[in-house]
Amino acid sequence: MKKGITLIALVITVIVLLILAGVVISMGVSSEGLFTKTNDAVDRWNKKVATENANVTNYLDYYSQYNDTTEEERLIDLFELGTLEVGDYVEYIPSNTDRSVTLTQNQTGVEGTQIYNYDSNTTWRVLGTYGTGENKQIVLTTGSPLKKNTETSTGGQTPGYTDYFLHLAGAESIAWTNDEYVTAGYIDENILDKVCRIYENTNLASQVRSIRAEDINYFLNVEIEDDTIYQTTTTGRHEINDDLIWDYPYNYEYEYKSGDFALENYLKENYPQQFGSLPTKTVGDTVHGGCCYTFEYNATEVVDPESMIFELLFKDTEGDSYDYEYAGPKSYWLASTFFYSYNSATYGTGCVYSTGFVGFGYLPSGDIQFGSDGRYCGNVACVRPIVLLKPEVTNKQVKILKNHAQEPEWGTIPWDGSLYHLTNESGGQLN
Repeated sequence: MKKGITLIALVITVIVLLILAGVVISMGVSSEGLFTKTNDAVDRWNKKVATENANVTNYLDYYSQYNDTTEEERLIDLFELGTLEVGDYVEYIPSNTDRSVTLTQNQTGVEGTQIYNYDSNTTWRVLGTYGTGENKQIVLTTGSPLKKNTETSTGGQTPGYTDYFLHLAGAESIAWTNDEYVTAGYIDENILDKVCRIYENTNLASQVRSIRAEDINYFLNVEIEDDTIYQTTTTGRHEINDDLIWDYPYNYEYEYKSGDFALENYLKENYPQQFGSLPTKTVGDTVHGGCCYTFEYNATEVVDPESMIFELLFKDTEGDSYDYEYAGPKSYWLASTFFYSYNSATYGTGCVYSTGFVGFGYLPSGDIQFGSDGRYCGNVACVRPIVLLKPEVTNKQVKILKNHAQEPEWGTIPWDGSLYHLTNESGGQLN
């Protein structure tokens, strides 16, 4: 028989080769195969290159911020040129980063202390300008309002929550957030301004203080004339729709009657050393003041919700503006005191005082903190500073930041108004 390969051997050989080929192909295309491993290696390399490129970019940006070789220019000039714009982040650092402020019950009307410290995570953004000509100044505000120190504060807490709000209640809070009381010498400083001055830098800023209703009106181009609110826009000056106004800014006047509680008398009786020289009110005396400049800032007719000014002043302040079950997480106090009188079937006649407050979709929407009918109430909100930079401040002193931290999201805190809806039983009543 001739030597050679048989048909059976050939078939067996082909089958073995096919099996081996299948194993090799399976190894190559499987999740652990050669091809996949090669692709994984390429992906890891590309990610590593991307990470290194990002690190280099961040370093260069960091280097350019702190080793800026550009020409030194005044910030106000850069703003006029459009190089610096509303909403831009800047590096503003206070003179003393160890400062803290402790607010007591005598100032806030709330049991315990509420403490504020310098926070290095605070960001600063351009809000706009004040003044004209050589006196024009850049105005800054914080990216988010200021939080109180929840670890060291002993008062102003909402049970079950990390409560960073400043709690204010009663006549005490009205007195200590009232600019007229500062001017008259009854108190040394508005406590909202005092908290904001943690971020004072006298070399850079002419003012560091709490924002006020007048500031917001200014940046919204809103003007109050008698019983009408006007706003100037690109289409001209027009009256704000009545449907968007909660109450008109009348100059209210109220005449005390027997049984009323008077703010001045309450303060005199409870704090004679501080407020003993306040004029004593009697039946028939009148008190007066301006009502809240109250309009809906979350209405597109007043402020475009997509605009930068809305982001700076009103984002995350609305909260539950229907049932008032929770405050906007970034709602904040205004260092503006409001007074108005009322005449209703439910409450009769009287007057109320409140501290201005941005929240629930209104400016301001402060609750009644002291009422002539004996209501002694309160509210909660954060603190928001503004800084007026001196005209001569340059981009070397306050650097324009190309990169900045993202503003954190804050969770809502239930607004339990019943915490402070109390009846005044401790003085100030007229006979």
